[in-house]
Amino acid sequence: MSTPEPDPVTAAAMEEEPDFADEHSRPTYADEQEGSANTTPDESTPEGTAGAGGMDPDRT
Repeated sequence: MSTPEPDPVTAAAMEEEPDFADEHSRPTYADEQEGSANTTPDESTPEGTAGAGGMDPDRT
């Protein structure tokens, strides 16, 4: 099975649209600020290590 060729109008529109990946080529704001004095750890980032205890740090 082959991919059909787009019609000329669709092909022209596709060439005018910016590349989606260009939006994600720069680091995020958090990545740019990493390690500076103004940053604090994100509350959604778990602390400690994973293991059999899961989220309970006292269980091994």
